[in-house]
Amino acid sequence: MWAEDLTGGIGYQGQLPWHFPADLAHFKTVTMGKTIVMGGRTWRAIGRALPGRTSVVLTRQPLTVPGVMVVHDEAQLHQVIAERRQLEPVAIIGGATLFALLQAQVDVLERTVIEATYPSDTKMPKLDEQAWTLVNQTTLIEHGVKLRFETWHRLDVKEN
Repeated sequence: MWAEDLTGGIGYQGQLPWHFPADLAHFKTVTMGKTIVMGGRTWRAIGRALPGRTSVVLTRQPLTVPGVMVVHDEAQLHQVIAERRQLEPVAIIGGATLFALLQAQVDVLERTVIEATYPSDTKMPKLDEQAWTLVNQTTLIEHGVKLRFETWHRLDVKEN
């Protein structure tokens, strides 16, 4: 799950380059009751454990936060994700490096497209729309900017 501007920008100097309450509310609705997985930079941008969600943070840095599961390598991350999936849905919330690392394991994407451009130093790779199908899209305008909330499903999902 992520929000991007028209250039694929998702972050600037460790923060979101924009503030749209509707996007934050959408994020909360989609992630509530799930395990959320993030990298260290995303953790620092958020700055706290989010209520109603189990947080997993992949970081090389020492980090101890009550109620937050911290992992320090990919093998540990994959193990924790597999364990959490037995308990509740898992959402990958960023950043770009973590999305790239876990993209093969994801079957559903929740993307907000902000139809404007902002300064950014972190970008998402362009979505390969040949591998995904858009199953839901809603739009709204906030602060004069159009936001598109999109749900995509992977086309090659294999049923167990």
